[in-house]
Amino acid sequence: MVTDKKLIQIYCNPKDFHAEKCIAIAKSAKAELQIIDIAKDVPTGTDWKNIAEKLHVSISDLINTNHFKYMEVYGSNAQIDENGAIKILQNSPEVLYYPIAVRGKRVVQAKSETDIMKLHNSDTGEVPIP
Repeated sequence: MVTDKKLIQIYCNPKDFHAEKCIAIAKSAKAELQIIDIAKDVPTGTDWKNIAEKLHVSISDLINTNHFKYMEVYGSNAQIDENGAIKILQNSPEVLYYPIAVRGKRVVQAKSETDIMKLHNSDTGEVPIP
């Protein structure tokens, strides 16, 4: 995970409709954009740990436990430890709950597309003022 203030990294499935909207909003920032397709460029366990720590959540909180793929394999009562959660994200990336965006030391879980705007630098004029 890069911590460059001039770069926004988005960890996601770029074909997901929600991720597409997040990417469009991130493009409006005056920053480089790097889309990390977590199915092709599989983040390491250390990457997932760092992301979860910066979001102040556990790695298992990044997983959509209601996703049909998750339910198919693990069911509804599975207890997952940190290593298990990492393996799930690495082997079934489609169960990532929300796209995750990183810029510098800031990390957001984009539960709404507009959460990406938290990474825009207002002091550089990146956020349009109506």
